[in-house]
Amino acid sequence: MADTLLWRYMDLAKFVSLLQSRTLHFCRGDMFSDPFEGSYPANNLADFGADADGYDAQAWRRFVVVSCWHAADGESDAMWRLYSKGGYGIAITSSRESLQKAADDGYVVDVKYIDFIDGKADLHIPSDVFEYKRRAFKHESEVRAIITRYPQTGFEGEMPRLSRPMDGQEFPERGYAVDIDLGQLINNVVISPSAPDWFFEVVQRLVVKYELREQLVTWSSLIADPVYARMSYA
Repeated sequence: MADTLLWRYMDLAKFVSLLQSRTLHFCRGDMFSDPFEGSYPANNLADFGADADGYDAQAWRRFVVVSCWHAADGESDAMWRLYSKGGYGIAITSSRESLQKAADDGYVVDVKYIDFIDGKADLHIPSDVFEYKRRAFKHESEVRAIITRYPQTGFEGEMPRLSRPMDGQEFPERGYAVDIDLGQLINNVVISPSAPDWFFEVVQRLVVKYELREQLVTWSSLIADPVYARMSYA
């Protein structure tokens, strides 16, 4: 998946915020709508015994922020339906290399989809749990940029020393904004296939206003008209 195109679907408000702030928003690990984010597959719980020294995986979620992208060679009708309410949706495309530059001191990974009851994840540091999701989400084909903020207590091997989150050093509840170069991150701005013509023009004007090329804005390929074969009967 190294060369696969990355997509981030959003509504107009989030796109305007991206342009105005010139930042990429990262969601804090405990603020996802999916309650399983940051949780452990059942078979991993045996790894934490009496020597875990009070390890609290739920609390560690506050020290991890994530930016979620969809990896695909082309558009996804399902993703448009999820993130393009009323047809007023936008998708920006990028590359793994550009996302890595935007993530600064973070890292970019492919999400692995496993059975959280019978499966087991390969976990070494607290943020590793965010590289795994339940199989029910496999359609998302997700790539994530992850940034961590572990308390400055040092490390023992790959685990934070003491393995205890420290209040006051976590990311803000509202998430984390990373400064970006818009022209470097955005390859194209794709307009929802169900958007009206005027919406396309509005987005073009916004892109120009924030010093990007209007040619970046394109219609969804899903607006193409269907073709039907016809033949005469002998």
